[in-house]
Amino acid sequence: LNWSVVRSMMTGCLCALLGWAGLLRLAPTGPAPRAIARLASREPARAVPNSVQAEAIRSRERAVLVLASAGTGKTRVLRTRMAWLLLKQSVPSSSILAVTFSQHAAQQLQARVTAVAGPAAEGAWLGTFHSICWRMLREHHHHLALPPDFRVAAEADQLRLLTEAHAELVEARGGGSPALTRKRAAELLQRILHWKERSLDPLAVPPAHTPRPAAGSADAGGKPAAAERGDLAADSLARSLYPLYQSALALRGMLDFSDLTLRAVQLFDEQPQVLAAYRSRFQHVLVDELQDTSRVQYEWLRRITGQPVPGRPQQQPPFGRSGGAEQAVFVAADDDQSVYGWRGADRTNVLRFLSEFDGARVIRLTTSYRCSPHALGAAQALLSRSPSLLAKKCEPHTPAADAPRVVLRCFWDARDEAQWIARHVAAQRKSHPAYRYSDFAVLVRSQELAAALAPMLRARGLPISTSLPSGLPWWGVPEVATSLAALRLVRSSTDDEAARAVLAGWAALPAEALDAAEVEAARSGRGLMLTVSMQAAERRVGAARSAPAVTRLLQRVAWWQQLASSEVGLQRLLDQIVDDYPPPTQDGAAAISKLLRLAERCGSLAALLSHLRSLQSGAGEEEGEEDTVQLLTMHRAKGLEWEVVYLPGWEAGRDRK
Repeated sequence: LNWSVVRSMMTGCLCALLGWAGLLRLAPTGPAPRAIARLASREPARAVPNSVQAEAIRSRERAVLVLASAGTGKTRVLRTRMAWLLLKQSVPSSSILAVTFSQHAAQQLQARVTAVAGPAAEGAWLGTFHSICWRMLREHHHHLALPPDFRVAAEADQLRLLTEAHAELVEARGGGSPALTRKRAAELLQRILHWKERSLDPLAVPPAHTPRPAAGSADAGGKPAAAERGDLAADSLARSLYPLYQSALALRGMLDFSDLTLRAVQLFDEQPQVLAAYRSRFQHVLVDELQDTSRVQYEWLRRITGQPVPGRPQQQPPFGRSGGAEQAVFVAADDDQSVYGWRGADRTNVLRFLSEFDGARVIRLTTSYRCSPHALGAAQALLSRSPSLLAKKCEPHTPAADAPRVVLRCFWDARDEAQWIARHVAAQRKSHPAYRYSDFAVLVRSQELAAALAPMLRARGLPISTSLPSGLPWWGVPEVATSLAALRLVRSSTDDEAARAVLAGWAALPAEALDAAEVEAARSGRGLMLTVSMQAAERRVGAARSAPAVTRLLQRVAWWQQLASSEVGLQRLLDQIVDDYPPPTQDGAAAISKLLRLAERCGSLAALLSHLRSLQSGAGEEEGEEDTVQLLTMHRAKGLEWEVVYLPGWEAGRDRK
């Protein structure tokens, strides 16, 4: 059976049903100290903190954990504490380091603290773990032999490099193994990234466990021995590919996102003077969503706050002292909201914080301002099946009378489900004229479900937009960059920069082959595309396995140029280019759909490129005028709110029991 849970009329209430932290809208309750009240008075009156929140904001302990369920105000407390430090305690902004879980949360924190503190907030280090570590590595790249302009690999780059590493491994072993499929490459990459999030470099990955010998037997988790043997084989292959993948990244001057934190920890361990300088600088360290941190991110936090590292000599002053000055750490967390374990997050970091930071104080927030009593009751019933690491309680602030309820509907199949969602959105907009499509969201468990549901909803008249799984800007993913390069190449076959991007993205031509072709093109005075075309005709283009792909690409370019000469228009030409593109990544599929909509609005290549340049520079608006229903995964929905939320596909297995 498919179960659809419909939440309507109260902003963000369903987020609490799933235990998510979101944007906080607090009503004034209880007395608040005048200093805190003055800070909050620059925000709407409903944002004035209650007495427990105010106690957390002005706490003076060196280690504080704010523990709370969704909607109780812990993120709001964190940002108001930051403003309190700046305005009431006269802490220099350069002494504050604030780390958030997502880029969206970082932008919200920056905007709201700046609105309260004004220029006093300038100079604070504020961002995600990845962005903060990226900044540190940029400053000290020479200590790790990184190029000063190192790039962060996108998903498509990672999969391509891993596929090339696999081909290299197969060739070294004498051949005989089939090429990696994209799905298999993604599975192997996930294993490598998971090891990195556990702070394991290629030499530190432990041997895989031995599967149970009995055929068809199951382990404690119910996994058959055959599946275990498959996991063992995948682990073994991933362990072999890990060092080759790292070498491929290094050769191209690239890091992946997991490398950013891993290499920052390496920087601290190998260069204690760098760590000492950062510890002396940051007297106040604030961390949001501690339950979603991985092992390596927690190790980074331990070092920046002076916690001893097992097996390493204590080279820094202990926690609470950094170069003779007091150092404080303030974290917000809720172990029940940990939803990123599959990506390496470890909610036991909350317990580690309490055990490793001496004298850590726990402040519990217990009043939920976001949820109706019905949604909160449903959430607590669900959470009771998954015991918390730390005891907590949560009471609704709003009365039960007339509060929106959780609605459950049963459907025969996904088509009926999509039909009902479309009808319900239309009915809600009719009964609530102020609702826009952007006030509605459809949240699913996986990108595969989103891809299957999107065309059904669009076919029923709903304007649907999807979000990138990684959270990266859509205009920065390789599929968009390569599609734009293809358009430029159609416009001018002598555009060597565009030719290189297309040959690398479409034909997977190795960098060394492209470098050699560029040298030959410069020597002969011909363009890169013409040079590669001649090399292909003479069967000497790059590696032998690249030749068929290059030949197919040249045929497609000729077809695109023929279409362009017939003046079919930008939209039709881009549609054809996208259709010819190799199967995109999850990020790529979502980004391409946004590119197609933007191309339709711009009308010409010049206008499209101009608009994208403004987005990349930060001067443009990112599709803000679109009024669409958001379709995204529950993981990507964390921290966001809507008036009406649908959760399709809540089936319990395939049998009818």
